[in-house]
This record gives sequence, structure tokens and C-alpha cells, in this order.
Amino acid sequence: MTELNHLREEIDDIDEKIVSLIEKRMTLSQKVGEYKDANHLPILDKKREDDIVQSRVNMLADPAFAESVEEIFKLVMRYSRRYQRKDRRV
Repeated sequence: MTELNHLREEIDDIDEKIVSLIEKRMTLSQKVGEYKDANHLPILDKKREDDIVQSRVNMLADPAFAESVEEIFKLVMRYSRRYQRKDRRV
């Protein structure tokens, strides 16, 4: 096996874990949406979303990845809101 193939296998393993975690997160987002609906709370909590994105960026060991992590979590938040809505609109 070449070094490139080995690296790609490692990426594939990580991707499998990411997919599983995204699925779990979206399932929890649906439950959060049900709670918000039952308690007449708004879907969007901009301050919380901003705090989450910043805290995830702060988790980085290498700040060179800050822009990527910020953009990824903004997208995660967008889709989390979608799964909190009954009609699944963003």
C-alpha cells in the first residue's frame, strides 16, 4: 500500500465517524425543535449560534483551520435549524 492510499484510508475512516456524528446531531436537532415548538420558542437563537461557532473555533489546536471550522459550523447550524422546523425549510 502506498502512503497516499494509507492516508486516504485514514480519511475514509474519519469520514465514516463524521457521518455518524452528523446523523446523531441532526436527530438531536429534531428533538430540540420539538421542544421549542412545544414551548413556543423561536428556532433561531443567533447569540447561541454565534457562541457555538466561536467555541468550536476555540477548540482548535491549530488556528490555521479557524476559517474552515467556522464555515463548517455555520453550515451545521443552518441544517440544525432546518431539522428543528417541522416543514424542514431553512
